[in-house]
Amino acid sequence: GGPSGSGGGGASDTFLPWLDQQPERVLRMAASAEGKSVVLDLCSCFVSTAVGVYLEKTAGINAFDDFFSAASRAGNREAVQEIAGHVTGEAVRTMVEVVSPGMMMGPHGGVGGAAGGRGARPPP
Repeated sequence: GGPSGSGGGGASDTFLPWLDQQPERVLRMAASAEGKSVVLDLCSCFVSTAVGVYLEKTAGINAFDDFFSAASRAGNREAVQEIAGHVTGEAVRTMVEVVSPGMMMGPHGGVGGAAGGRGARPPP
């Protein structure tokens, strides 16, 4: 498959076999100042294209309206309650860890849950 259009071709046919055969050389090149510049340009191009496609595909969509519409459906009630419970539990856990780090320690020094003993502090 060459650039004539039959069977793909292009950069992947040329570059990827070279990459597989000489990975150390590719890494050295990528670590150089010029290589870093190329990698940065490639990443910037990729992100710009991805954001552009996302914005184009989601034009006219209000994600918050869609989310709250789905969350308020009776068929989704159990899932929404489960998610809300997990989010609330993690928020409280994080707050307790920040305010009093020792309170969340289990009997063996690890983070304890219901089985780890609530309020239990590790032995001195």
